[in-house]
Amino acid sequence: DRILVSTAREGITGWSLHATIPQSGSEGNVVHVPLPTGSYDVVKVVAQNVWGTKSTPQFYFVRKLSSVGQSLNLEHSVENGFVRIVAKTSGMFTAPPSVMIYEGQERRAVPMTPTDVDVYVGSFRPTETFAGLRRISADAEVNGQRTSAFEEFNLYPIVPGKSGTFTADNGKLVLSYDSLTAYSTIFMEIEKEVDDGEATYNLLPHRTVLGGALHVAVAADPGVRHQGLYFRGRSSRDLIASTATGPDNMFRGRISRTLGELYLGVDDSPPSLRRLRVSAPSRRPSVDFHVSDYGSGIEYDALKMYIDGNVAIPEIDGEHHRVQYQASDPLERGNHLLTIRLVDQAGNKSSVERRFIVR
Repeated sequence: DRILVSTAREGITGWSLHATIPQSGSEGNVVHVPLPTGSYDVVKVVAQNVWGTKSTPQFYFVRKLSSVGQSLNLEHSVENGFVRIVAKTSGMFTAPPSVMIYEGQERRAVPMTPTDVDVYVGSFRPTETFAGLRRISADAEVNGQRTSAFEEFNLYPIVPGKSGTFTADNGKLVLSYDSLTAYSTIFMEIEKEVDDGEATYNLLPHRTVLGGALHVAVAADPGVRHQGLYFRGRSSRDLIASTATGPDNMFRGRISRTLGELYLGVDDSPPSLRRLRVSAPSRRPSVDFHVSDYGSGIEYDALKMYIDGNVAIPEIDGEHHRVQYQASDPLERGNHLLTIRLVDQAGNKSSVERRFIVR
C-alpha cells in the first residue's frame, strides 16, 4: 500500500520521512523507489500494507563515513524453547552483523534482522544434548569500521522423558530432574547474583511451568544459624528446606510449580501474636488471635496452647493465619492463665501469657 522511505545523516538522531505509493508494474514484486532529494548518508525503507502493518526495515548507505570509538554490545534472553539475541551499537550498522553461536563442538550462524539502524535481533533453539557454556560471537561493520563482541552464558536442557543432574557454582548448587519434570524441553539458565555477601540463584525463564518436581540442593554457609533455603516464585516466597543435611552440609528441597529464585535466608526473629481476645461466656472460654512471622513462616504443627497448664487444642486457619478455640467444658469461677507458644520454621520461639477471669 505504501513504501515509507526515511533518510538521516550519520550521527544525527531523527529521520526525515518520505512516503510513496508503489505503482504496479511488469516486474512482479519488484518496486522501484526513487531516492529523495537532499543531503543524507543512509536510507531506511519500510513496506506497509493496507491494514497499517509494517515490514522490518532495510537500510541502504549512500555514504559510509568512517569513524572510530563506536561500541558493539550483545544481549541475550532465554525464552520458552529458544534464546533471543540482540546486537546493539552506539553508532550505525553499515553492514549486517554476522552472529555465531558455539555449543560444545558445534558452531552455527544465527540469522539477524534489523529493527533499526543500530539494533539487530535474532533467535536460535539450543541443542538439547549439550548442557553448559554457550558462546555468542558477533562480527560487524559499525560506521565503516570492523568490530566484534562476545558473550557467554550457561544453559541446562531439561528434556521430557529423561532424568539428569546439573552442578553449578563450583558444586554449591545441584539440581536434579526426572522424566516428569518438564512438559516440553526447558532450556534453563542459572544466573548468580551476590548482594551484601548473600547469593541468589535465578533459574530462568521465571514463567516456565514445571510438569513435576525439580530437586535442588544449596550448600549451607558454615557457622550461620537460623538459615534456610527459600524459593521465590511468581507471587510468593516459601521456605523449602530448614535444615542442612548430609556430609556435604546442603539444604535440600523441591520446586514444583515454576522456575524462580533460590537463596539462603536468615530468620532470627521470633513469631508474633496479635489481636488476642479471650472471653468466657457461660464459663466456657473462647480464644481468638492471629499469628505472623516475617521470615520463614509459622510452624503450625508446633503451635501449643494451655489453660492452667492443661492442653487446649485450637482450630487453625493457616490461610488466614488465624487461631480459634472454644472450650466444651466449663471452668471454675476465678482467675485462670492462658499460655500460647509459637515456633517458626527456622526454630525461633515466642510465648504469650494472658490472665482472664471467669465470673
